[in-house]
Amino acid sequence: MARAIKLLLPLLACTQAAGAPYYGSKSSEAVYRFSGEVELTRWAAPDPEQAERAVEHQLQHLFGPWSVTPAKAVPKGQHEIHIESISLRTPGTQVIKYRYTGRILLESVRGLTDQPTGIHEAFLPVNPDTIYDTSLTGAKNPCTDPHYNGEGDFWYFWAPAPHNPRCKLVEGRDYLRIQGAFTRDENTQTSYPEYHRLADARTGAIDISLFFGMDDPASNANPDKSRDLSASNYLEARAGLRRMGYAVERLEGAEQLKLVRDPEVFSTGHTLERLTKSTSRGEVRIHMFFGQTGSDEQSRAFRLYYKRALEKSAVLIYNGHSGLGSHLSIPTIESLEGLDVDLPRGKYQIYFFNSCSSYTYYNRSYFNRKRSTDDRLGTKNLDILTNGLATYFELENETDLALLRAIDSWAERGTWTSYQQLAKRIDSDNLFGVNGDEDNPKAPVRD
Repeated sequence: MARAIKLLLPLLACTQAAGAPYYGSKSSEAVYRFSGEVELTRWAAPDPEQAERAVEHQLQHLFGPWSVTPAKAVPKGQHEIHIESISLRTPGTQVIKYRYTGRILLESVRGLTDQPTGIHEAFLPVNPDTIYDTSLTGAKNPCTDPHYNGEGDFWYFWAPAPHNPRCKLVEGRDYLRIQGAFTRDENTQTSYPEYHRLADARTGAIDISLFFGMDDPASNANPDKSRDLSASNYLEARAGLRRMGYAVERLEGAEQLKLVRDPEVFSTGHTLERLTKSTSRGEVRIHMFFGQTGSDEQSRAFRLYYKRALEKSAVLIYNGHSGLGSHLSIPTIESLEGLDVDLPRGKYQIYFFNSCSSYTYYNRSYFNRKRSTDDRLGTKNLDILTNGLATYFELENETDLALLRAIDSWAERGTWTSYQQLAKRIDSDNLFGVNGDEDNPKAPVRD
């Protein structure tokens, strides 16, 4: 669900410090190491900052091929690079040699990457500044996605000949095949969402926010009338919740202003509904939003409700485009709307970012917002559910409902569903995983 927005990964030797522990039914985190080189078209030797930027630009291209290799992977965006040498290879071409150590998410495939250590291939362009033009055939680029065919998206979708027969790039001349060494982290073995901590301390209600971002911002913002790809997911989720006993109420006018005290929220089209259910452990309230969510769209309404959800809801689920990292970037939201988003450090929450590559985009940056003096990683009061790879709209609905059913089952009957059970139900070969669950209960808590 990526959109055409050019967004580089963090520049200049990101730290490779250990991240929050992780669980995936078909994947685990790993440390990945290799020695690489990148060409830079220029006569004069680059200074250290220019050299690191060139390496970072090349490393951005790890995404595309790893999404189609037999054992899929995705970089976390936490890495260190060490420049070893800079030299003139040919007149007008500098070559930068470096060592890379970074954290990745790696699929476990029998016979390929199912061992604690091993070798995993990566593919990188020799010169990331020229690779797009080199791979063009006429006006089209057969080395990347037919729809997202522009240069700005190339790093995320490209794949060379070994995994894309249409691509005529030549190994050694145009791209490099890297034999990197991985060392897997051990997955969390057993962990549970902290269901007993979801209820609001004042009201006793479990507040859930469920967002559906539109695929096409030009579509009708009423899901009952819209042909947008996300509209059908909204309707199916609402129908599924109705079957579970939730009553539906459309919120308009004054009711919306009670939630977000800003009249400008009505300047763009969107739909907001509240679904409620009384359970043996109190009321469960779900606010469902449908509308534009892009950082480059008319999304003020979304950003205001999203801020509220981050600060007030026990559970937040987002479905839609990631915008290559920009749509749910808290600094971007704060800058666009002049807001200060303050994640509650003492409140336990679950965030499920059900969008493309959310493992890379919306992982550590959110944990950092929950950090405190007695919670160095920010995981004690936050669990984050992410996807490592691109995720199709048609897969979102059932994955959302798997989490919602687990919460409903606890609220109704006191049934505890583990994250390991949830991961098996939710994973759709997109490297779904749970981040930060190492400090969660290892067994059901009897209350």
